[in-house]
Amino acid sequence: SSDLMGGPTSGRRGGQATVECRSLVLSVDRVMQGYTKALRKYPLLTPSDDQPLSLPWNTLRWTRSGVREPWAEVELRLELHANDGTAWLRYDIDHVSQKTGPQDYSVAMVATPCRFGGQRWWWICPTTLKRVANLYLPNGGDRFLSRRAYRLSYASQRQSPTGRMHDRIGKLYVRLGAAYRGLSWEWPPKPKRMHWRTYKTICARLEAEANGLGMGLAQVAERLTRGN
Repeated sequence: SSDLMGGPTSGRRGGQATVECRSLVLSVDRVMQGYTKALRKYPLLTPSDDQPLSLPWNTLRWTRSGVREPWAEVELRLELHANDGTAWLRYDIDHVSQKTGPQDYSVAMVATPCRFGGQRWWWICPTTLKRVANLYLPNGGDRFLSRRAYRLSYASQRQSPTGRMHDRIGKLYVRLGAAYRGLSWEWPPKPKRMHWRTYKTICARLEAEANGLGMGLAQVAERLTRGN
């Protein structure tokens, strides 16, 4: 792996391996992370239209939870200009139920200025030609395209209201450094370095979510009782 382009893509999300729709996610932020860090140290690396910057082939790897060996690998190299660039992708992935077959193609990139300096890089979806931060390769697909191109839904769109409440509570627990194992009115203790004001705000949100969840469960119980 090239240090300039960052380490291998790993794991469970957005860098990101499989999501709920069993898609591989190619995050432009992850791909460009090493490059942007190097650029802060070495401004002379800044590409221009006259002198583009070519970054060598880098291997991105996806792993499943609890498994060290990668189950998917993508080779990627970049050529960057001042405000745009090109990524070349090569892979042959044995997806969940269907292989992609050998693939070798390019994806356009574009950079936009940030409010406080620097740039933000984006993919240009080969199908919709829209600017996106992530490209997806779902099971049954053969190319990395945008969510819209594959008509992929977000997990929250398929969840029930109760499921979304549990999901929000779980995220608040993560902020407190705790694991969420079901509704409880005893919130996790304040992490050592967290300000009390932040902690109280999180606890207030937990209480609001828990109240809503409790009301929802009560309504379900009432409907079941009426049905009997």
